[in-house]
Amino acid sequence: MGFRSLTSTDHAHPVPSDPLTRASLDRPSTCAPTTLSLALRSPGKNIKFIAAGSAACHSVAVDDEGTCYVWGRNEKGQLGLGDQLTRNVPTELTALKGVAKVVSAACGRYHTVFVTDTGDAYASGSNSSGQCGQGFVKKLKKGEEDLLLEPVKCRVSGCSKVAVGAEFTMWLCDGSLYSAGLPQYGQLGHGGFSISTDVRPRALTLTLTRATRYALVRQGPTTSITLLTARSRWCSTRSPSRPRLRRWRARR
Repeated sequence: MGFRSLTSTDHAHPVPSDPLTRASLDRPSTCAPTTLSLALRSPGKNIKFIAAGSAACHSVAVDDEGTCYVWGRNEKGQLGLGDQLTRNVPTELTALKGVAKVVSAACGRYHTVFVTDTGDAYASGSNSSGQCGQGFVKKLKKGEEDLLLEPVKCRVSGCSKVAVGAEFTMWLCDGSLYSAGLPQYGQLGHGGFSISTDVRPRALTLTLTRATRYALVRQGPTTSITLLTARSRWCSTRSPSRPRLRRWRARR
């Protein structure tokens, strides 16, 4: 059997019925870096932050005024625009406009988490594993899914940064690290290994002090976040036998 490359008229999945998604699929692929048009090129606006993900097919950009733009796949409402239509150009996220300025964001497979300058975090998209940090997953009819079509506040406070995997989220809040979502490979760092979801954000046993230099480094879809400190590194292992928070010495 021979192989051939996909062209702009080929589709790996059934063609959606909504016109915005169809229009995005009908466009040819771009193989070279291209400047984004429309909203992101408005005079006087500079993009300060961008977010995407290894498991995501959508993106987020934030300008120096804290205005947030989203685009890409949206079948679970992960763009937070109040619908499930794909956007093929950057579209302003109006739900958070006037509430607070967005300073950080992260994209999972079907969810997005935004952090504002007030220390609050908001999530949109699929909450089927509790990855949106609501503290619960709605009990719906068989075949239905708990979807947040607009950003809803997460049950954390004092948040300064967020990072996500495919179906889990980790928040950095006032020097402590919180996680929620699917713990299948121990990526939540709570010492458990289960396919049962952890829907309420819980603090990890490792607490960071203000004197510690740290950063959140986003990893792959099922591997958790790495914490880089001045002297050591911490990560959540995906080993089924001993899923826990581990530390190793950084090379000098």
